[in-house]
Amino acid sequence: ATIAGIEFQKRLRFVNTVEVVGFGCPALLSPDLSKNVENMVTTVIGDSDMVPRMSAATVGNALLSIMEYDWIPHARRDIIQGLEEVGNFLPFFNKKKAADDD
Repeated sequence: ATIAGIEFQKRLRFVNTVEVVGFGCPALLSPDLSKNVENMVTTVIGDSDMVPRMSAATVGNALLSIMEYDWIPHARRDIIQGLEEVGNFLPFFNKKKAADDD
């Protein structure tokens, strides 16, 4: 909508004022272009909407955080818990439980 508003403003000389309202729009404009159109564009952003706040920098930071996170203890815990749950339903799978039942 912002780009269409810019084009209307440039090409349609008979239009006095173009106003654009966007809801949850991603950031598409450069900082300079954004400053040039700030008087004609209003963007409404929801409280926790991540799309308007997303940029190459935030995606890069998220990827670095994910890569640095030590997930191994959590994965090990989840695997053990999953195997225990399977053992609860299939006694032959859980040797300890099968031995206790004898």
